[in-house]
Amino acid sequence: MYLLIVLFWLSGCSPQEKNNLHYPVIKKGDVIENYWGRQIKDPYRSLENLNDPVVHKWLTDQKELSDSFLSEILMKKEFLSLMIKYDSTIINEVENIRVS
Repeated sequence: MYLLIVLFWLSGCSPQEKNNLHYPVIKKGDVIENYWGRQIKDPYRSLENLNDPVVHKWLTDQKELSDSFLSEILMKKEFLSLMIKYDSTIINEVENIRVS
């Protein structure tokens, strides 16, 4: 069922539309963290500073890009209805949890 829903959604997105997207650019940093003796690069650490005007502009541009793409999806309401219907049929249970 899930595969059918994904295929249904993808039928409304043409590859040509995806290739015309111009993603906002943000400068990468050179932050490197040391976790348990392992060096981990974090080039997008600057995006954590939500008070930075550069980050705010990037977020605004990213939202505009997302909105423009999502507004073009054909049959969006039908897709959302199917996803809600599918999601409501899934029962999640967790049993026998032990913390030691």
